[in-house]
Amino acid sequence: MSIESGNGINHLLNLLLHRTAPASKIKLRTMTDLVRRHGEQYINEQVSWGNRILEENGWNPESALPYEETITDFRTQEDASTWLSCGNNLTDEQEKAAVDDLIKDINSRRLPEAQIPAGSIKPYQVEPDDSLTIKVSLDGVNSKRQKDKRSKGIHEEEPCFIQDMNDGPADYGRAPDPKKRPKVETSVAVIEVDQQKYVFAARNMFEVCKLVLAFLLYHKLLVNRNVVFFVDGGKDIRKCINDLFAFCTHQVVLDWFHLKKHCLEWLSMSLCGGKQNREMQYTVRRQLFHILWAGNVEGAIAYLESLDSSSIKNRQRLDELISYLRNKDPEIACYAVRRSLGLRISSNRVEKANDLIVAERQKGKGMSWSRQGSWSLANITTMYLNHEADQWHREGIISYQMYDCYGQLFVQQAS
Repeated sequence: MSIESGNGINHLLNLLLHRTAPASKIKLRTMTDLVRRHGEQYINEQVSWGNRILEENGWNPESALPYEETITDFRTQEDASTWLSCGNNLTDEQEKAAVDDLIKDINSRRLPEAQIPAGSIKPYQVEPDDSLTIKVSLDGVNSKRQKDKRSKGIHEEEPCFIQDMNDGPADYGRAPDPKKRPKVETSVAVIEVDQQKYVFAARNMFEVCKLVLAFLLYHKLLVNRNVVFFVDGGKDIRKCINDLFAFCTHQVVLDWFHLKKHCLEWLSMSLCGGKQNREMQYTVRRQLFHILWAGNVEGAIAYLESLDSSSIKNRQRLDELISYLRNKDPEIACYAVRRSLGLRISSNRVEKANDLIVAERQKGKGMSWSRQGSWSLANITTMYLNHEADQWHREGIISYQMYDCYGQLFVQQAS
């Protein structure tokens, strides 16, 4: 099958391949091989660059952990007065007084059980200066994966998952469900500093976190800056952040949308259903979210444990929700204070990047992808979003420079 002539995409491909033949001569397989080859080269170049930057700055390129002498040197460069507080001792009394006044104002408009509790440190865990803040949004996006071997005859093969070096270290991997169809997971990171951004797409969460670390070291952004991660609560994400960024003070904020989503799912399985229980369900959800909005995890757990047994149909699911809230307590922020200060409470930046990089092209009905094909196409798209396509195609160089807005995708430029 060949591509119809007259399409702007074909014209650009002919120019790229230095062809003078009609566009109809370009086969779909030619496009596929071209995208895959350039995508793999782009991925490998980024990984090599990241390992080189880590090594030059005193980090182990394999484990992405700093050497002991590196930690000592890094600590001497820190200015403690500019790092956000993760404890009771605040560095700026004026900031504390401003937050205290804000807490009083918020509590004056809320019911007693939904107020910000006295003595909580969550309201003070905010960025003191947006210009000194590095915002990193992390997430993974899946597309359907092709089987490693095609079915023969009428007998379908069981879903299979072959783990290899592309999955990263086992400690940071997300275990696949053997009963479900295998997926190709692409990990995405969006870095924002001074209203500029940069996007990485990698084969696993460990690899993308290594690239984020290398990028911050390359631009010398880890000294006198606050690092705030916005996540959806994935265990592999938290593991990578806690290990790779343990050397510096950082904060992890659980996305409010995903927190509500998980709570709603467990509540729907826990509470009694039917028309006669709709008012009870609405009351429980509303009260729980009011408490969590204030960052009061202990209060939310106490409220769930106090629910009348007659309104609960599945105690096990309710216990799972309580366990989830306990595990996510360090990541659950005081959303009321953050919203009042105009600070982010969402990881929607990386969700949008997921749509642009993977979902719009790879999640069509009936589509399935090889791992290398999916990752290559995702990185080609990332290349255009980062305004690096021209320099890469002409010189094979990646600039790693931040930008104000996404670049246009290849198809959009050709249309």
